[in-house]
This record gives sequence, C-alpha cells and structure tokens, in this order.
Amino acid sequence: MQPITHDYFEDVFLNRHSIRKYKPNQPISREVMTKIIKMTSQTPSSLNLQPWHFVVVDSPEKKAALAPYFAYNPQQCETSSAMVFIFGDLEAVSRTDFILDEAVKAGKMPEEVKLRQSKMIKDIYQNYTDEELQITTVFDGGLVAMSFMLAARYFGYDTCPIGGFDKQHIHQALDIDETRYLPLLALSIGVADETGHDSYRLSPSDITTFL
Repeated sequence: MQPITHDYFEDVFLNRHSIRKYKPNQPISREVMTKIIKMTSQTPSSLNLQPWHFVVVDSPEKKAALAPYFAYNPQQCETSSAMVFIFGDLEAVSRTDFILDEAVKAGKMPEEVKLRQSKMIKDIYQNYTDEELQITTVFDGGLVAMSFMLAARYFGYDTCPIGGFDKQHIHQALDIDETRYLPLLALSIGVADETGHDSYRLSPSDITTFL
C-alpha cells in the first residue's frame, strides 16, 4: 500500500472506520510499520515520559497462535496483516534521564532545565499511588492508540481497536514482563475487505457546555 498522497486531514480523520475483515496475504513491511509507529510517537504524554510499548505480531503462525486470546474477534486476528498490542509502561519513569539527556543533545532543552525537570518528574512519580499511576498510564495509552489508528490510515491501512481480549494471559503469549507492562488495547491493521459503516455521532450541542 502507498501512503495517501494528499494532506487533507478530513479524509484521514473522517474516513477512518473500524474494520473487522481484511484482505488476506497483504503483509505490511516492518519498514512501513516502523514509520507508522514513528509518526505515532509524536503523541503527547504526561511529563513526556511516553509510557507505552508496542508489540507487533505480523507472522501468520504467531497470529494463529493468538486466536484463543480473541474469543470475540477471531476474524480480525485471522485476516489482519498484523495485530498490534499497546501496553502501558508502569516503569516509564526509569527513562526520565535518558529522554531529558537526548533533549539536551538535540538542543531542545538547556542543561539547567533538564536538572530541574528530572527532579520534578521523579518527585511526582514517587508520590503516585498505584491507582494514580495506572490512571495516568491508561490515559496516555488512549492518546497513543488513537494516534496509531490515524497514522495507519495516513499510510493507507485500516484498523480496529479491540479491548476484548484475554488480558490476564496475554503477557505469557507475548513473552512480556507482566509486572512492568499493563495491557491496554489490541489493534488489528490491514487492507480492508469490507466497507466500514457510518455510526451515529452525538452533535456538539449534545456533548458541549459553553460558559
């Protein structure tokens, strides 16, 4: 697939639909997937800690092994080009100094600001309760998931967010640290083999209060 050749935001945004059936045998190269994730990484996050981790399952054999974890969405897992899992990184604060050091090297931040930011961020995280940490991580995960879907659409692919999978056992299936990574969402991605249907959206007057 080729990226969409124009820059109309409305096409990317308004023509994104959840797709549950994909054309088979349409692999997405890892080069393109990396570009999608790189674009997605521009997503804002609390304190810029970027507390997310992607696991991309793109081989037919490994996707087939995941089918039992998607009891309600087997077709997406079977026909998609890849299944992308988004995990929240509960230890993202450990990357604080790396992120800030890289910002200094890139000329995005002076050294004195880095030192101040480092202390502030670590103090905030040290005082988080487990619940507050999870809330922040889930919030940031929602932002990055939406960004991924829009980035995929820009590159000519369709997606569907899936919350209904076996989150209790997915760590073992993907060989990922269950104490560090919180399963947030799975996304199917591929070339649509159906027309996504329009759904009713509440009007601004239904969901907005102006003061």
